[in-house]
Formats: sequence, structure tokens, C-alpha cells
Amino acid sequence: MVFLLLAPYNDSMQLGQGFNSFLQLPCMNGAVEVSESALKTQAARAGGVSNVSQVVSYSSRFVEKISDVVRSMNISAASSIKSGTIEVSGNSLSVDEAKFASSDLNAVVSVKVINQTTQMTKNPRFVPMDGVEMDSEKFFDYYGDCYISGFMEGGDLHGIVSMKVLDASKKSEVEAALKGQMNGTANEFTLSEGTSSSNLNATMSQTEATITMNWSGGGQIKSEDEEWSLESMFRAAAAFPKNVAACPQRTWAILTKYDNNRSFLEWADKRNIKVPQFSNVQQYTSDLLDMYMEYKNNLARIQACTANPAGFKLSPYRNPVNLSIESMVKERKLIKAEMKKIVDVIDQINNNPSVVPAVEIEAPEVWATRLPVPLSNTTLDNGFNPTKAVEVLSGFSFVNDPIVDKAVNPPAAAEPAPDAALKSAMAQVQQSVAQTAAELPQVSPFAPPPLAALCSQEIYETLNENERAFVDLDDNKRLYANYRFDRATGHDGGGPFNDATDLQQAMIPVTWPSHIEFRMIQWGPSRILRFVQVIYDQMQLQHGSDGTVAESMSIDLAPDERISRIRLGKGHETWGVEGVAFVEVHTTSGQTRSMGNEEGIEVIDYYPPGGYAGLKGFWGGCGDVLDKLAPIWG
Repeated sequence: MVFLLLAPYNDSMQLGQGFNSFLQLPCMNGAVEVSESALKTQAARAGGVSNVSQVVSYSSRFVEKISDVVRSMNISAASSIKSGTIEVSGNSLSVDEAKFASSDLNAVVSVKVINQTTQMTKNPRFVPMDGVEMDSEKFFDYYGDCYISGFMEGGDLHGIVSMKVLDASKKSEVEAALKGQMNGTANEFTLSEGTSSSNLNATMSQTEATITMNWSGGGQIKSEDEEWSLESMFRAAAAFPKNVAACPQRTWAILTKYDNNRSFLEWADKRNIKVPQFSNVQQYTSDLLDMYMEYKNNLARIQACTANPAGFKLSPYRNPVNLSIESMVKERKLIKAEMKKIVDVIDQINNNPSVVPAVEIEAPEVWATRLPVPLSNTTLDNGFNPTKAVEVLSGFSFVNDPIVDKAVNPPAAAEPAPDAALKSAMAQVQQSVAQTAAELPQVSPFAPPPLAALCSQEIYETLNENERAFVDLDDNKRLYANYRFDRATGHDGGGPFNDATDLQQAMIPVTWPSHIEFRMIQWGPSRILRFVQVIYDQMQLQHGSDGTVAESMSIDLAPDERISRIRLGKGHETWGVEGVAFVEVHTTSGQTRSMGNEEGIEVIDYYPPGGYAGLKGFWGGCGDVLDKLAPIWG
């Protein structure tokens, strides 16, 4: 059976040239012998516009995957993965993968026009390399899996429309309206004859539409001063065959498999040369392309979050990525590692398509759920408008300001000089003030006020040496002036942690906790705390370890709700660990949660000090369990 493959044409292609159809890469020239007498140029069937023979095919449909776009354009999915973008004839199609992935509707309009075909009519003779010991791997590297046996001339047009509904509540309504104004099935469509441009434009006005056009042949298909719209795209597509009749060009290369060449089969059989077959891996490669482009979309979101962290918030799903530069850089590195896995799989398939590599690649959709999500409205309204600006500026005096509508009062008359008695009294007062000032300690009026302590003296006495060094440092008193550190329940052990340092290092101010979770483990005859997690809109902080859970407790907090009281109980020593055996949480809205057993143990009742609103985080020490835990108030 003869298989004819097509590849987008570029100027480097030559008849008889070897070709790698999987990566769409040219190989050595002169793979087969080409003679002028064996070439035939055949015009398309009659019936085209302007009495030019043409074969014209229109295609318009809604698509959900970027691989559907690539497939409609006969572009290799593997080559798109290797290059990291979608390319046609060496030029980027400029498909915005992030826009495509985030859009509610994506439509592809294609017009293929064939004016004539030039190809070999006879089976050309295969040309082996002299003096080269050939095996299957070397043959594929030099010759590829097929050769260029002809060209198609005409034109090719592709339009990609990505539409994002502006009002999420009207998404279904707008989607139904757009599909209703386009004839066809659920996947294919044409512009309805009964649809007026005003109706279409009214519906499109409710979307953010991005139109990408790419064409070869036909010359200039749109006036330079006109922007692309759905209507102008359909108009250009309808007129495209006529434009191609006047200005055609080569659009496709016809590829022929070596397995269909008689002289090659005779030569290869004697040397046991096998040509790789890629037909069975095309769907798998398309799936890899979709994954690769989804990962590019994830990278774009990380980049956007890094550039504008105030426009994002923590993901509501499990294991969200924090809004810190360290977390963003780490996730970007991990995502690029997954993308490299996909590229490596393509290389392995290219070398041996009969064996699909067993490589575990995490689904990018799952990864996307962990990334920060954009806020619905990131505009900060500070209440400052032009009217207020005029009011503020009117309070200033400007030199040579022509816009002054106030009368200038004359200077006040000079007061009469004081008499001798008044002068004597003023001198006595000045002498008394000078004497008093001389008795006072000389302190600069510009000296800064003393730094506030980060904890009370009573709590300071309970701290270990490292904790005292932390609260004693003047730099820390300035940096953490908005926090107060409480005493700990438990005893020293594990590695120290301090949520205040993470909160202070965040790229943007961190709000109050929105969710807190505690988990306990069975530790001998009792239970102690093994895990604590505090989630904010911008980040999450957790301490301890995952694993078997004997008891857990969580609490969700409203935006204006604070944790105003905590009770923590120290456990009995078991296997050298006391830990935290009891937790009770109270909020300003009246919520109360508790877990563990407080009978027979020492329980500390914590309240925020005066001037502080509630719990901001924790500090303490942990390993596999929470050795000790203390509140940080904000």
C-alpha cells in the first residue's frame, strides 16, 4: 500500500531529498535519483475561480486541544515539542498557548487550495552511499524514513480564534449564542446565512477574543488598515481561493516512504535495514504535545505571579504553592524538569518508535491546581480621583502660579516695642529657663525612641538561649515590631521554626490566617501533635510530618475573624518526648474547636497581649512530631 504524507513546504526542500517525517527535519540531498523526464505537473480539476483549475477545501470547527490545531495544519507534534512552539515554514505561528488554554471557546478556520501538483510518475532509483557500512540506525540518521517525491502549489490559510467570556456567570449563555449563530454540528461550524453582523458583534462584545492568522499564497488578503475580526476572517477565507488563483505558491511537500520504493527494498533486504514506522505513536505524541503546552501555560502563570504577586492568591486546592520568590523559583525548576522529560521521550521515540518509553510524567492539570490563582479584580481602589487631587493640590502654594483666585492681604502692621518693665520680666523668664535646661540631662531631641520588646519579661525567662538571642537583637525588634512572641508548650527538641520570618520575607503583605489544621499521632498510651498547618491567602506554612493520623482538627476563618484564644497542654514524657497533647482554639466569631485530652496535664491559656488582634502564626521546634509550640500574635 502506498502512503503519501504531507509536510509544510519551506525553501530548503528539494525533490529526492531524504526526510524525517516524525520531526519534520530534512536529511541528505539525493536520497533517490530524480530525472526531469520522470516529473509530471498536473493541474487540479477544473471549476476553480477565474477559470483556474483548483481543488478547494474549507474546514471550520471548535477545538479543545492545541494538538487539534497542529493536526489540522499537518505540523508534526514532535517537532512542535522539540522547538517549544508551533512553527510553519520556519516561521512561528505565534499561537498564544496560555491564551488558548485559558479560553472558553477555541475555533479553527482552514482553507486549503491546490492549483497544481508536481511529483514523480515513476519509482525513482534509491541512491546508496558508497563506502559506508550502513545499519538501520545510521540509515535513519542519514536518510530519514521517507523522501520528498513532489510538491503541491496553491495556498493554505489558517485562522485561530480564542474567546474568553468576560462575565463568568454568562459563560454558558454566550457559548450557546456563539454556536447558535454558526451553522454546523457541535464541532464544525460556518457563519450562518441568517446571522447579521450586528448580532455576531453583539455576542462577541461579551468576550475577549484573540485572532491569529497564518497563510501562504494569495498575497495580501486584507487591507492593512483593517483589524482582524471574526467577520473579516470569514470574508478573507471566502475570497482566499480567488486570491490564490492570482498569487499561488508551494504549500506542501509530498513525502513517500522508502518501504514503497522497489530499488530501496532490494538494497535494504540484503543488509537487514529496517525503516522506523511512526504511525502507531502519533496519537501518543499528540497527547505529549498537549501536556507540554499545558506546562508552558503553568510557566506563564508563574511568571505572571512573580511579576505581580499582589494580583494572585493561594490556590484553594491541596498542597498549594506559596506566594514567595523561593517557592516560585522552585516550582519553575520542577516544571521545566517535567518538560525536559517530555522532550527526552520524543528523542527516545525518534530513535526507536517500536518501544514507548516508560517514563512517569505528572499531569500538568494536577500541577495547575496547586499554583496561585489570579484575583478576579486586582485593581486597588485607594479612593484617589482627579477631584480629590485638585482638592489636595489646592492646599499648596506654588511660585508664579497663574491659577490663583485669592486676594493677597497686606502685611500686618508692626507691633509697638515693649516697655522697660516688660523687658525685665522677659529677661527673668529666659534666665530661669536657661538654668532649668542646664540641670536636665543632655539628650538629643532627635534620638529615636527605645525599641519595644518582642515579649514580656515573664515570657523571656522561659525562652532558651537561641530564642533569647532572637528577641534581644535590635534588628529583629525593628523587623518584627508588629508581632509578639508567646511562651511554648512542650520542651526543646527537633529543629526550630518561626512563622514570623516566613511571613516577613513574603513578596507581598500576608493577610490573617484563613484556615488552620492540627493532626495528632498515637504516641504510646497518649496522643500528641504531629502536624500543624496555617493557610493564608498568599501562602501556607506547615510543621511536623505527614503520616498516620489518630485525630485531627481544622477550622476555617472568615476574612474578619481572628483566633483570640488558644489553650495548649503538655503531654507526659514518653520515649523521651513530651510534645503537645491538647489543643483548644477560640475565635472572635464564637467558634471553638478542641482535640486531645486535657485531664491530668499542664495546660497553658494563651491570649493576645493588649493592642494585638489575634493569632498570626507559630514558633517552636519539630521533627516527626511537634516537640513544642508557641503562638505568635499580630
